Amino acid sequence: MLEKSIFRLTNPIQVTMKLVLAFLLILLTPLGISTRSGDNIVIDTPQPDDVYIAGGTVIVNAPIRGDLIIAGGDVTINDSVQHDLLIAGGNVVINGYVGDDLRCVGGNIHLSQTIADDAMVMGGGIAVTKAANIRGNLISLGGETSIDGQVDGIVNSWAEEITFTGVALQALDLRADEIEFNGRVAGEATLAAQHISFGPEAALEKGIRFWNPEGKLDIPNRAAATPAVFDNSLSTESPRWDFADFSFGLLLVGYFITALLMIYIFETTIGSTVQRAAGNVLNKSLASLGLGILLCLGLPIVTVLLLITIIGIPIALILLFVTIALLLAGTSLTALMTAHWINRVFYKTSWTTTQLILTAFGIFMLFKLITFTPVVGPAVMVLLICMAYGAMLITVRRNIEPGTPAWRKT
Repeated sequence: MLEKSIFRLTNPIQVTMKLVLAFLLILLTPLGISTRSGDNIVIDTPQPDDVYIAGGTVIVNAPIRGDLIIAGGDVTINDSVQHDLLIAGGNVVINGYVGDDLRCVGGNIHLSQTIADDAMVMGGGIAVTKAANIRGNLISLGGETSIDGQVDGIVNSWAEEITFTGVALQALDLRADEIEFNGRVAGEATLAAQHISFGPEAALEKGIRFWNPEGKLDIPNRAAATPAVFDNSLSTESPRWDFADFSFGLLLVGYFITALLMIYIFETTIGSTVQRAAGNVLNKSLASLGLGILLCLGLPIVTVLLLITIIGIPIALILLFVTIALLLAGTSLTALMTAHWINRVFYKTSWTTTQLILTAFGIFMLFKLITFTPVVGPAVMVLLICMAYGAMLITVRRNIEPGTPAWRKT
């Protein structure tokens, strides 16, 4: 079942995310970003900037003035987060106001406060309580989902079971095996399930498109006048994708397959170099960052300068190709380096090549989740990619100049 499948995924996701974030904490600490890590973490004092936390149990009892990113087992937010909130955990309870977007992956997620913008949640169990108010859109994927609060934007929810007793001020789209509907929708509603039932308080103000095996609905008197249109394309038994959906799906699958292939190529060709570079990132993070920034900024500048001269155009085209290749490979290389770092620090380099590649691929997907956080997410990834390339430069330089004194190699 969907809930059980998602729940089985939460432990490896939780562990990997904690390790990845712990790695990020080490890299970001020299840059002045507030970080916390440990088995039990309690935030009791106001935090003026962004906060990154990796821990077993995490409790936030004070306001966070910036973004908050957490990887943990049990996570409880009891105070406000002024900007974005990103969480990967086992059991997640959000009792505090979130001033911007919420993105959360967990085993069980309990939301009972205001989210000032969009909320994206995925978990085995999802509960949006009556006290919750999502002022943007809600996108959810879960095993058992209950939505009792108010959503000012559009609701899109996919689950095994959905109970909706809340309010959707715009459109609503629910897809599940079983839907229990006893709420209010101000816009158009779309329901698709093997079984759809309505409570006495159900209110559908602008019509409904639906699919169920019977092809009809038993709508209560309060909503009896609502236009109901059976749409076989919504079938949960044999879903039909239009060409755009199919193309997007192919592109998405192709993108992740390409990333996995790139990680495999890196590991099987330069894996030993990446492993040594992971040590340089840890021991020489600032040097790695500086060299990486010089590389990432220097290549485009040199390319542009060469393009100005006719003689330099052939070289500029080669450098342009190299720059594009580095951009495309950056996240994959950084994910693989992170996997090597985890293997080195926590597992004494005992992982097989397959374990390294699969772990790196999981980290790659988590990095993509981090980049969804506006401004800070892409900024963090740029820093990490620069550090990764800088560490590779340090490692390659040492290999080329083995007799160079240590103080000159950095």
